[in-house]
Amino acid sequence: MHTFRINRPRPLRQQGSALLLAMIFSSILAVVAIPTYLKLSQNTVALAYRAHYNVAAVNLAESGIEYAVHTISEVVAGRSDWDDWTVVGNDASIALDSYTYVGDITGTLSIYIIGYQSEAPEVLSKATIEFPNQADIEKYMYAQISSSSSRGLFAYGMLTKNSINAGGGVVFDSWISGADQDSSAAFQFYDASLSRDSASIATASTAAGAIDLGSSDVYGTAAVGSSENSGLTMGWGGHVGPRDASLWHPSDSEHLELKDPKGWKVSLETGALKTGFSASFEDITAPDLELTDLRYTYQLPYTDRQKKSNASSTWYENVYVNQETIGSPGRARCLSLIHLSSNRMQFCESKAT
Repeated sequence: MHTFRINRPRPLRQQGSALLLAMIFSSILAVVAIPTYLKLSQNTVALAYRAHYNVAAVNLAESGIEYAVHTISEVVAGRSDWDDWTVVGNDASIALDSYTYVGDITGTLSIYIIGYQSEAPEVLSKATIEFPNQADIEKYMYAQISSSSSRGLFAYGMLTKNSINAGGGVVFDSWISGADQDSSAAFQFYDASLSRDSASIATASTAAGAIDLGSSDVYGTAAVGSSENSGLTMGWGGHVGPRDASLWHPSDSEHLELKDPKGWKVSLETGALKTGFSASFEDITAPDLELTDLRYTYQLPYTDRQKKSNASSTWYENVYVNQETIGSPGRARCLSLIHLSSNRMQFCESKAT
């Protein structure tokens, strides 16, 4: 005996209900989810935009410090004066021409020198990035310099509190960038023929090996906080001192295999290594800022599909939720979203019991 099972077609009324439900859901999705996603994308772009120009503002403020240092150096050398600056009492200020970035974004720079004729003038640089439809970005930079020092703003090319690790063949060098010391001449890019053996590195640490150069070269001097030469370590292939070997004393470059450590090539006779170095570092306290999340609050439009049924059929549908219906008391729940660019985002919450 054979048994036959006949699948009866779903009534047209049920098919129409399913089609109507799908149309309603699609309409709600178009009205709620798509605009929300577009708003989220716009805010993400805006945040990235401001982050980019935050860096630009810092760079612009730093260039203001450099401009002030250059001016002071030129005045001290007798090659310039303060005619372009606004002088009030002991202070001088200048507002430079605006800078135009990509997208017609304007950056302005104001520089203030407090005690511009003193031995230790203070420089304040203010950079402003102006946006047509957003709040401006302002960055400040401060420096205290010595106008009597021939070395300019930085006494050392690299100065650290703790250590310098330059393994791998790094070269510390300096060169004369101004032709014949003429400020009106074209800038000279680096060339070995312009090197002047004035590179300098230093650390205030008194630990042994605080400066570890490996096979790196320092065409100039190194300074360590320790009272002994052990504050500097290096291996074969590198040296500290003048580039030209003829300027070295023979004892500094002979019998390297007998030195401790082996291969330690430092021009002690020319004063290339200084011990007992000290420096004061200003303690910087991070300001107390109340961070504001500018991102648009994104509300999930629905949970996972839920099974629904009635007397005649069974189906699955998406159910809209709110904060009261996500998760269960005492249990954590994570929801994962996959961005169109294949980036995965996960949101987790834990409800109290």
